[in-house]
Amino acid sequence: MSGVEGLAVGASRGHKVTKFERKAKQSRRAGRTSKRVKVIRSIIREVCGLNPFEKRMIDVLKVGAGNPDKKIYKIAKKKLGTHHRALRKREELKELYQQLKAKGM
Repeated sequence: MSGVEGLAVGASRGHKVTKFERKAKQSRRAGRTSKRVKVIRSIIREVCGLNPFEKRMIDVLKVGAGNPDKKIYKIAKKKLGTHHRALRKREELKELYQQLKAKGM
């Protein structure tokens, strides 16, 4: 008897309707970087180079004494203010340093 639709009782009770599909809200996209912004940021990085604190972080990586990961995290945290921003900056600069080493600079 499960094939009957529109019954007032049972697991699939009630009037059958078609589900209304809504478009995704624009606010759900907030915070994601677009292709345009990525290109602009990469051009700015190319033209301007690194910030002084980023240069300092790269130097700490080059020397590598003690625990360089912890030290560059502390530098980034002090400048950027939050834990997650500091972690993101640390990963970004470690990747950049790997690229510089691969080029031979």
